[in-house]
Amino acid sequence: SLSVLFATIVKAHPELITSEHIDLLFTSIKNHTDLFDQTNSIFHTLGYVANAQPHLFDKYQEELLQFVIEKHSLTAFGCLQQYLVASAIIKGEKTADEHLNLLINLINKTKDISADMKPQVFHTFQLIGVKYEEILASKRNDLIAFESDPFCQAVITYIDGNKLSEEKQA
Repeated sequence: SLSVLFATIVKAHPELITSEHIDLLFTSIKNHTDLFDQTNSIFHTLGYVANAQPHLFDKYQEELLQFVIEKHSLTAFGCLQQYLVASAIIKGEKTADEHLNLLINLINKTKDISADMKPQVFHTFQLIGVKYEEILASKRNDLIAFESDPFCQAVITYIDGNKLSEEKQA
């Protein structure tokens, strides 16, 4: 099918996608929210672009987040995750801090976050924290509220483990 061909091309060459393509795809998603499977297929493919060219998603960050919240779409979150991590790596500490705050707000606002999405949200903390350990550590107190969740506990343990190794090196 056409969507499989599109996904294959984008996976191999995400740099071919332009801001105009992203605009068209987000317009299509907005106009066809009832077509959940097709929309998920688009988000899956867009994840490759978000990883390679996160700047193309800056103006759609809020829309992507809303789709994740409203539709509980793990595939849309995968695209958001690719964007958040790649954007933080490319843009630096300020962006990493903003993205970690966005994730904290997502967890705070979305009490009924799906069980399969929650591990991915906490994993995103760790992915950003690999590069920005101090910024992740500064979010520890925000994460304590969710420490009963084993995936959040893994992030807290990761933070504490990094602090211990820094103290041993000092």
